[in-house]
Amino acid sequence: MKIAIIGLGHVGSTIAYTLQGQKEISDIFLYDKQEDKLQAEYQDLRDGLILSEYPEKNIVLNDYSALGSADILIYCPGDIKVLEHESDRLAELRVTSRITREIAPKISKSGFSGLIISITNPCDVIAGYLKELLNYPAHKIIGSGTVLDTNRLRNALIDADYDASKGMIIGEHGETQVAVIDLDLSKSQKDELLSKSRYGGWSIFNVKKYTAFGIAPSVLYILKSIWNETGQPLPVSTYDSKEDIFYSYPTILSREGVVSKVDFPLMNDLSYKEELKKSIERIRENKDTI
Repeated sequence: MKIAIIGLGHVGSTIAYTLQGQKEISDIFLYDKQEDKLQAEYQDLRDGLILSEYPEKNIVLNDYSALGSADILIYCPGDIKVLEHESDRLAELRVTSRITREIAPKISKSGFSGLIISITNPCDVIAGYLKELLNYPAHKIIGSGTVLDTNRLRNALIDADYDASKGMIIGEHGETQVAVIDLDLSKSQKDELLSKSRYGGWSIFNVKKYTAFGIAPSVLYILKSIWNETGQPLPVSTYDSKEDIFYSYPTILSREGVVSKVDFPLMNDLSYKEELKKSIERIRENKDTI
């Protein structure tokens, strides 16, 4: 399998490091506008790859003519420094939407036709923007969505001695995310758990000024679901044609992309539906600012 990664910041480089030891991956194509940084990341990867169980990897740098042969593109360019000055996803969107407008023609020109896993924030909006700019089939674009948020919720459940499998985050990868928790808990208990998911990333960012160790294995988790076709529903961000928007919902993936969304009985609860509707509207409001 050939994997391309656009954007070798903290997230992209950590994903590259996470993927280099995977047996299923034969080629890794790396792209970044900072040539010196790209070369440094490449050398750093090579220095570790030689000790890997699967060291035979073909690594290509900034060659968009090679992108057309990739099976999956991991899209994660951005400028994390924006959030050091403004803790506002719209401020980030102004930057990442501009970057996406610059990169999209290069993707189109390459002839790439594989799956796209979009990580760049605001995740749901940028996934939709890629669909629009590339005129791309919706089932081939998958936002990393609330997989990471679900990890944070499940860690909070474990810390509180609850069953981690009873919780999942859906909706926006952001402030309006919805915690679906299949446990007999009070509203205040659920709100406390949701708070740890919603603000967990910020507590890390405020100290490190970036997050990467959580999203990288989350991307690998999504990739394995795709190439192994596990049939396990993941809370990834996918397109809803009725809403004309991307948002996270339990979704089955395959090597062809999105197979189907899955309804769990608990999600038929009116309160969850109302919260999800509000979350979708927030994504739409953000999308309309582009």
